[in-house]
Amino acid sequence: MKKKKEQHIDLQPTNHTNEEGIEEDIEIPEDIESDLDNLDWDIIHEKIKTYIEGMWDSTKVSKMTTEKIIEKLKSMNIHFDTDLFIEQAAGYISACKLAEDHYYTQDWISKKDEDFIWLAICELWKRCNPHNPSLEMIDDAICDGYDAFNDKDYESAYIEWKPIWTMVKQIIPSTITDASEAIDIRSWYYDFLYWAVDYCEILGAKGMHDSTFFHKRIKFAREFIKKFPDTEKSLIEELLLIECESYVFLKQYEKAEHLFQSFILKYPKNAAAYIIWGTMYWESNAAPDYEKAQKIYEQGLAQCSHDTKPFYEHLKKMNKQRKSS
Repeated sequence: MKKKKEQHIDLQPTNHTNEEGIEEDIEIPEDIESDLDNLDWDIIHEKIKTYIEGMWDSTKVSKMTTEKIIEKLKSMNIHFDTDLFIEQAAGYISACKLAEDHYYTQDWISKKDEDFIWLAICELWKRCNPHNPSLEMIDDAICDGYDAFNDKDYESAYIEWKPIWTMVKQIIPSTITDASEAIDIRSWYYDFLYWAVDYCEILGAKGMHDSTFFHKRIKFAREFIKKFPDTEKSLIEELLLIECESYVFLKQYEKAEHLFQSFILKYPKNAAAYIIWGTMYWESNAAPDYEKAQKIYEQGLAQCSHDTKPFYEHLKKMNKQRKSS
């Protein structure tokens, strides 16, 4: 049983390379493989098109009624009982793992419909067990949100992503303190850790129009760090800086100042922190303190000799504003 989001078949008779750049062997149907020697590409293309159209995916399964899904499972010699399924699901957080342990282990038939089993169990989980989310439901929500996020449709992305953190807190046990261990990253279409940062970007974008979203952003960053304190340091560092930045946008400068000082003690080489911190004192500040900003920039230049260009750019912009004021 292999979980996948989309199936792509290379029309050339070579190994398939997936999105991570890893070559995978594609299981080519015998009737298609027999045509490869003749290289009649019109016939091959048509057969592959027919083959793909006959494959199962989540969209096809979601359009089926619950009765039809169960009937299909039974036609494959798979026993399914709704009450038993709900009882089984209580011991799992992954529908795919449940399928692997209880449904792929049955004496099922029809190799070509192999993917239908895990797709059916994922869909039935959503219908029969809606109040207990699965990892796959979280994964689907992340993927659906990225469709909008990648198109800069932040409102639609937010709608998809808003329930995710609640689901994560509900099903990930407190014994797991590293976010990279909270899920089987390899089976997810997007990296959960990067999603956390992108969700903060969404909250920040919405905060420009409604400041309450900066409070949501701060709350999410804090809760993520509290739940997963042993997550890789670079992510913790980024989330802490996001909290600092959010207070700047809220114009709570005293609180931001305190957080920046604490942040720099832990991460003295973070150039972005000095930039945001220094800029807080002059850009969009009703009472600009250019001297304070310059001292912060100079402190950053001393610590971040590897990345000086942003400092000089901001100093130039600040001095231009200073002269015109």
